[in-house]
Amino acid sequence: MAATLHYPLLLTLFFYLSTTSLAEDSAVVARPVVHIISAMDKNTAPIKLRCKVNGAVKILHALNAGEDYQWSAAENDVYYCDVIWGSSFAAWHGFEPKRDEGHETIFWKVNEDGFFFSWDGSRWEKKFTWETD
Repeated sequence: MAATLHYPLLLTLFFYLSTTSLAEDSAVVARPVVHIISAMDKNTAPIKLRCKVNGAVKILHALNAGEDYQWSAAENDVYYCDVIWGSSFAAWHGFEPKRDEGHETIFWKVNEDGFFFSWDGSRWEKKFTWETD
């Protein structure tokens, strides 16, 4: 009789431990979000954006004026991005783990004058300008 009384208790304990373990395993870790914002004039041709990780193209996108294109970055990968706009081009690290560690969001704003960087979307630092052929 003692064995039958313990069986429901053991079964309950088993299910509790199983669901607790599953809940911990399914916890989602937030990945940093990278924004590339086009602040180009309204009638400007799209910017051709390409980003690679370990030599493999991960992002191909035509960035229109006023658009905020974004993606979630793998925290340990460097995203090497390049853009072409007419006869101008630029290349940079869209996401760099050492630089961006601890930041949930990385902002890049692009306009005719160059590329601006921010972690909060309000304080911008000019990083570089367009190159031409």
